[in-house]
Amino acid sequence: METSLISVKYGLATETQFARHGVASLETARNEHAIIVKRSPPDPRSSQRTVTTVDPITIITHHEPVIDAENSNRFSFELEGLNGSNGAIGDLQSWKLDEIKWHIVQTTKTTQPACEKHRLASLSDMGRVMRIRDTQVLAKCGIKDGWALDGTAGNSKANMGFDYTIKNRQPQKDRPGFACDNKWAGGFEISHRLHVWFCLSLERSQSAKKGFTERVMRVSYDVILTDPTSKDLDWGPHVPPTYEEVGGSPPDYHDDEP
Repeated sequence: METSLISVKYGLATETQFARHGVASLETARNEHAIIVKRSPPDPRSSQRTVTTVDPITIITHHEPVIDAENSNRFSFELEGLNGSNGAIGDLQSWKLDEIKWHIVQTTKTTQPACEKHRLASLSDMGRVMRIRDTQVLAKCGIKDGWALDGTAGNSKANMGFDYTIKNRQPQKDRPGFACDNKWAGGFEISHRLHVWFCLSLERSQSAKKGFTERVMRVSYDVILTDPTSKDLDWGPHVPPTYEEVGGSPPDYHDDEP
């Protein structure tokens, strides 16, 4: 596991002490072996539903709280009230969805002892360490079409479902890749967040006082990035194998008596 601030490795280390024949002192032999550790959540993973309202538009979304680092992840939404009354200015407006943008952001937090220059005057632990935070966009994309429209009078809707992934992100030169969510004692933490922007434009307004003609609505969710469950493992119940009838044991030969 390696990020811009943290590098974590797992391994098995052994140390053996032995004495050679005729020698009183002990010698030490050490051996280290790297271990690949993957974190997988239990299945199934249920999606979460959220509702956000910014007059006159309501955003209903479904997203997966645990996302797969190797495969695609599903996000779906429905925008209600694209043509309706805006109570803030008392106007009947019609909005059009122009583009959807999404980002997967990785945040790494760590601490380190503060130097004399940055150490606070207090003697508490808060003043003895520096908190460092780094944010990295793992993947992003823009979608400009593909959603379905329902032009019901008084409550126009737009809905769509799309897949997003970080598997095919282009690695940056001299830049570490992504890491799974984790947290250790001492202030080390890796977390992820999904941001989705809905870019809208005003098509029609009955009032001369239109106000804003463009609007960007954003929703964001904490997500857990993890390794996929191995396809070679099956956590379901297993039925023991059934063996067919087999013949008797072979004959027992004894030494012939003289």
